[in-house]
Amino acid sequence: GEVLQVAAENVIRTFVSTRVEEFATVLFGSGSGEGPASALRNLLIGFIRGLCDADRDHHFRRLIICEQNAERYAEIKQELYRLSSTPLCEALE
Repeated sequence: GEVLQVAAENVIRTFVSTRVEEFATVLFGSGSGEGPASALRNLLIGFIRGLCDADRDHHFRRLIICEQNAERYAEIKQELYRLSSTPLCEALE
């Protein structure tokens, strides 16, 4: 989990420093034995940590997570809704 968090944090820092405002990605990390919910949680922890530190001017606007499998999509969506009401997301608009 920590490796995925650090990778996500580095990705978002790179995007902020190069003025990328939004990007789409598949849920990376979930193919390594980690389930979609856990991978999403770790991905968001890294992204949010990087955004809070590197994007002080709030230039980054949107992250889009792509998924073709309907069952995995439903799991990701449910976890995203759950995480949105936790302290993890309180720094986000």
